[in-house]
Amino acid sequence: MKKIFLVTIIIIFLGCQNNQPKQEINSSSVDTSKSIMSSEPIKLSQNFSSFWIEFRNSAVKMDTSTLIRFVNFPLDVLGREDNDPKFKISKDKFNLVFTEFLNTKTEMDYDDNRNFLKLTLKAENYSGYLPDDTTFQRMNDMIFEKKDKDWKLTYIYLDTKELKNKLK
Repeated sequence: MKKIFLVTIIIIFLGCQNNQPKQEINSSSVDTSKSIMSSEPIKLSQNFSSFWIEFRNSAVKMDTSTLIRFVNFPLDVLGREDNDPKFKISKDKFNLVFTEFLNTKTEMDYDDNRNFLKLTLKAENYSGYLPDDTTFQRMNDMIFEKKDKDWKLTYIYLDTKELKNKLK
């Protein structure tokens, strides 16, 4: 009885084995130039980490002509409190508002938003980064959303009570 049981186990084991020869993979035969999930290279607009680097570099340099490409206009500007004034900012007011935003003290451990941008070289370095979210990211006082296949800055938070006086 034990012999029949043992023979049955061996037959089942051998039947489950994949009879194809094993292939060795060495590092020189692996193509790392393409995404694992896709046969096409990752496009900048599909990947928030890549977008962040370009956005951040433009913001640190205050390259307004490049930054405008990354903003969903009208840009929503929200206050820190629910009852603070809210604004929709057009392209012609963007430079004034974004300069104010960069100089605004943050609620986090950074002196101001300009310092946050300087220190956050990669999106992954920010504790609030959501690596699995492909449509929404919050980076400190900025909200980004994927709009028509491109990432865009859609909201910023700052002291809108003070901003109201500066926009007059």
